[in-house]
This record gives sequence, structure tokens and C-alpha cells, in this order.
Amino acid sequence: MYNNVAIVSGSSGFIGKKLTENLLSSKYFVFGIDISESKITHKNYCHIKTNLNNIEYIKKCIDKKVDYFFHLAWIGVSDNNRNNFDIQMENIKNSYQLLEFCYKINVSKFIYAGSIMEYECRDSVFDYKKIVFNNNSIYGFSKLYSHMITLYYSNVFQIKYNCAMFSNVYGLRRKDVGLISYILNSILSKKIVELSSCTQEYDFIYIDDAVEALRFIAERGENLKEYYIGSKDRKKLKDYITEIIEVLGNENLLHFNEDKKGVHLDYSQFNKDELYSLGFVNKTSFKDGILQTYNSMVSEDD
Repeated sequence: MYNNVAIVSGSSGFIGKKLTENLLSSKYFVFGIDISESKITHKNYCHIKTNLNNIEYIKKCIDKKVDYFFHLAWIGVSDNNRNNFDIQMENIKNSYQLLEFCYKINVSKFIYAGSIMEYECRDSVFDYKKIVFNNNSIYGFSKLYSHMITLYYSNVFQIKYNCAMFSNVYGLRRKDVGLISYILNSILSKKIVELSSCTQEYDFIYIDDAVEALRFIAERGENLKEYYIGSKDRKKLKDYITEIIEVLGNENLLHFNEDKKGVHLDYSQFNKDELYSLGFVNKTSFKDGILQTYNSMVSEDD
């Protein structure tokens, strides 16, 4: 038996797979959409292996009234396609088409996966002198534009809507070159890690807590509200890295360049209390999350 029905786009990805597992353990029936195969064999899971633009095929596969649509699928999140214009425009188009699809099948709520990189771009929308030029620029602008388009049309279609604004998610089975993955892989292979001064404020959240937050937002989130998914206690990046050293050692592998400044994001823009007001609890400390992630990497390497 199940209590709710959800669709998860990108259900075989890092966050999508963990979210799917979380929902299934919380008595959901889940339709997962992904271009990759799924290893999930739960009786309440239906995997739809297809591209996101194959809307008619997806529609034929949905045979239940859907409560929540979690839109996580996005090509070029952390690889060379981040600044690929055609791919990022396709992501925007897919986001709108999936929202329209939700309208047609009467989905109750659409949960959009935002990115803090949107905030690097927001100021420059009205002041071109503030525009950010880096390897994340097109990705950040695309996520922002997709966010605004889906927010607008959710109102047109009268679908409840939340944006889950992700900070830096880390954890088991993350295969890309995120900062934590880069540092832990380097330590595992005994390679030198070249870092900036790391004086900028930063935030991390463990994958299990991130997907639990997504479920809380879907079930309890106020309509049209954005929820920042992060920890309650943000600190300087150097302090986080010090904690990694305290857990794993290998201090000699981490080199700080005091003359090199990292990208600074003003985290005061994010209301970290909104999520916790829903009753969400961040259960995994940074040190515990690092140890679990590193041990899983060691096991995979063996």
C-alpha cells in the first residue's frame, strides 16, 4: 500500500535516486523518469526510461493520480556542458514542458530543484556591470530563467509550486567533480589538493538530509515559497576543510594559497530558517557525513 504518488525526473541521478529511495520508504508510489536504467526493484516503483521531451510516452506510463512532481533532471550540472548554450536551452524547454504536462494530468504540486548559482546571476539581470563570467555562468542563468518560467506558469496553470534552493550537496555515490568529491578522491589517491585561501562563507548538506528536506517541502511547504536546503550553521570554507583534516588526517595534502581568493556568495540572501520551520531536522553532522562518504569511496575502490 502507499499513501502518496510522486514523479521524480532524474531518478537515477545522485539526488534523484536517493530521493526515490526516501519516498519509497515513506510509503509513496514513485514513477521515475531517467535516460539511464534503474537498479531500484521496489514493488511501488515504476521506472520510465526515456528522454524528458518524450512527453506522450511518459503520459501513457502514468496510471495513477499524482500528488507531487519533483523536477531534478538537468543535463550539464557539473561537467563541460555547463556552458553549452544548446543543452542549457533544452533544459529550460524541458522544464516548461514538464510543468505543462503536470497541468494536463492534474498533478497537485511541482517542486523545482533550484541552485545557489542562480544567485550569482540575479544581480546582473538588471545591472550588466555585475554580470558574472565563469564556467558556471550559462548554467546559472539557465537555472534562474527556468525557475522564473516554471514559477510564472505554475500560477497560470494553478499548480502549487515550491523551489528547493540547493546549497552544496555531498555524499555517497556522487560521481562528479564537486568540491567534496575532489578533496576526498585526492586524499584517497594521495594527491596534492591545491586550494584558494578558502576564506569565503560556505555551506554543505549531506545527501540523506537533502532528500528528506525535499520531501518535507513537498508535503508541508507553503505554496509559491522558496526553501533553501542547507545546514543551520554556515561557516568559512577553511573551517569545513579543517574538519575534514580532523576526520581523515592527511593535512600535508591540502595546500592553501592565501593570495588566491575563491568565489564569494552572500549567504545572508538565503533564509535558512524557513526549511526548519517545517519540522525538518538536519540529522547528519558534517564530520559524520564526510566519514560515511569517504568510507564508501574506500569500499568502492577495493
